[in-house]
Amino acid sequence: MTDRPLLYYDIGELGWSMYLAAHLKHLHRGGTSVSVIAPEAKEVFYRDCTREILPIPEEWNNRFGRYPSDGTHLYNPRTRRRIRDQRVLSEPFRDAYPDHDIVTAYSRFEGERIFEPYCHSRAAEELCAEQLGESPVILIFPRRRSGKFKGRNIPRSQWEHITDTLCEVFTDCTVVAVGSAGGAWNDLRIRSSRFIDLVGWDDSRTLDMMVALCNTKQAVAAVGNQSGTVKITLLCGTPTYIFGHERERHTVEENWAGTAVGFWEVSSRLGIRPGGDTKANLSGYRVGDLDAMTGEIVSFISEAR
Repeated sequence: MTDRPLLYYDIGELGWSMYLAAHLKHLHRGGTSVSVIAPEAKEVFYRDCTREILPIPEEWNNRFGRYPSDGTHLYNPRTRRRIRDQRVLSEPFRDAYPDHDIVTAYSRFEGERIFEPYCHSRAAEELCAEQLGESPVILIFPRRRSGKFKGRNIPRSQWEHITDTLCEVFTDCTVVAVGSAGGAWNDLRIRSSRFIDLVGWDDSRTLDMMVALCNTKQAVAAVGNQSGTVKITLLCGTPTYIFGHERERHTVEENWAGTAVGFWEVSSRLGIRPGGDTKANLSGYRVGDLDAMTGEIVSFISEAR
C-alpha cells in the first residue's frame, strides 16, 4: 500500500455489503480513513464509517453493469461462471480514481468488523411518513430472483397467501413489500387496502426507507426468505421471521444483534438438496405446509410486538 487514501468498492450482494460495512466501521473506529465506491441505493451502509462515498464510474457500468452480483463477485449468465478476478473488476475504478489506493481483497473480514445498525437519512424518514403514514408496519421481502439465484424463491401465490393473512390478522398495521426491480414479486394481488407495494418503486430510496422504519421502530416485524434483507432487519433490531434451509446461520451466526427471530425449515421443490448445495435447489423452495408456516409467522409477530 502507498500513502494514498484507501478506497474500497461495493459490487456485491446485500449480505456481503454488510460484511464490508462492518469492516469499514472497524477501520474507521480504529482511526483509519477510508472511502468507498457504492451505488446510491447502498449509501445507507456507509454514512457513518467512511470519509467519502464515491459513485460507480460510467466506464464500470458500461463494462459490468449488466451482470448480477454473486457474493463479492459478479456472475455471467451466458457463460454461467463467476467473474472472480478483482484486478479486472477494479480496473475502471483505478482509472476513475487514480489518487486512491484501490483495495481488492474482499472476504468476511473475520476479527476486523463491527456490526451495528445503519444510519438512515432524514429524507428517508420523511418519505416514510409521506408514503406510509404513522401506522405500525410489517415489512415483507417477496424475493423473486432468476437463473442460478432462484433457489430461494417461493411462488407468487404463496406470498399472496402470507400477505393476505397478515393484512387480515394485523388490522392496525400496514404491510409493506420491499425489493429491487427484477429481484422480487412486484405484482402481488392483495385484497386489502393496508398493503403497500414498494417493490421496484425507487431502489435508490427504498433501502434507506427500510432502515428508517426499523430504526424508528415503526416496523414491528419483518418476513422473508433467507437473504440479505432479513439480516439487515435483524441487525437493526426488528423481529424477523425467516424461512429457509440454514437455521443456525441466520438465527445465530449472522444474527449479530441477537434480535428475536423465527425460522421455518423448508426443502427444495425437487426433494433433498444435492450435497454441497448451500443455496437450495435451483427450482426454488418448497413449503410443505403453507398454512402451518403462515400460522407460525402470525404467532411470532403477535408475540414479538
